[in-house]
Amino acid sequence: MPYVNLRDFGALGDGAADDTKAFCSALRAAAQGDGTLYVPAGTYRIQPVRIPSSVTILGHASWGYSAWGYENNKVKEERPTDPQINGHTVFVPASAQGEALWDLGEASHVRIAGISLDGQMLGNGFHGILARGGQKAQDLTLEDARICHFTGNGLTLDRVQGFALRRSLIIRNLGHAMEVSGSRQGSVIDNQLSYNDGAGFWGLGQGTGDFTITANRIEGGGPGGIYLEDADNITVYGNSFDSCCGPSVTFLRCRIGSITGNLSRLSGRVSQGDANAHFRMEDSQGIVCAANSLWGWPALVGHDAMPWYGMVLRSLTGSVIAKNSMHDAGNRRCILDYGGHRHCLVADNQGRPHAPEEEETHADA
Repeated sequence: MPYVNLRDFGALGDGAADDTKAFCSALRAAAQGDGTLYVPAGTYRIQPVRIPSSVTILGHASWGYSAWGYENNKVKEERPTDPQINGHTVFVPASAQGEALWDLGEASHVRIAGISLDGQMLGNGFHGILARGGQKAQDLTLEDARICHFTGNGLTLDRVQGFALRRSLIIRNLGHAMEVSGSRQGSVIDNQLSYNDGAGFWGLGQGTGDFTITANRIEGGGPGGIYLEDADNITVYGNSFDSCCGPSVTFLRCRIGSITGNLSRLSGRVSQGDANAHFRMEDSQGIVCAANSLWGWPALVGHDAMPWYGMVLRSLTGSVIAKNSMHDAGNRRCILDYGGHRHCLVADNQGRPHAPEEEETHADA
């Protein structure tokens, strides 16, 4: 038999029964056997559980972003909720008596595919999925997943070595979409990280880095879309950032990074000071920021509600900031440059701040 079936262990998946015991028994059987636990369609109510190494948890994705606009991801009486929005294989918490609904600990070689986790806003700082790394490579893969309504982060990777997030939606959590502090060797490709209260991708501290972040849509809360401190070896390519509550990309004290081919609109505009910008790069080395498009969308929000700056730069070393388009990126300056750079090129960045007298013309265009 190529897999074990959760229903064979007594799980009901009716959203009411406690399926924790069945789920744990099935996980043990999968870890000891062929490694794949198949989860048929249903809503499985469980206590927080520990996920073992060397398992694949496979469900039916079939989730949607929203059938009624993003309001569908809120609880509002006047807006009906699509009953299929979470997909066909959904896990919900019976309690928040733990750090996360699924705790991987130091597990390795775990693949989660086609699963939805809905935290139902239980607890305080309760995460969707949590993994804590050690010295060995863990090689965790999460794909075609939906993680929503947790009071902590959707996905927390603490010092994890080797991970991939693909084709997934992390939305409406009170923490970050994903936290990667101390983690390395990760790829985040073709996901949507939207309307979380925290950042879309957040990490800081020594050892954080070796990330490829490509082809995602990121609508980050505070402190923005991608927020990294003391990280290294970061590729940010071909992403779409929209209305982040802080810069779309923040690099503070980072080393060796490429920010290319991204689109950012309206990001930073609800923040104060240097965070009211699309991109913020300070005290960093070996950064290339080129061929990005930054836009403040004045026709939608008006001059006063636009971001202040396209970019904020300070104390960069061995870096190139060039050939970015910043037409109407902000209402004060395209680039707020504090200087203090060494061996840097800041050149050929095209654009101008938006002028208030242009609003009527822009709105009619």
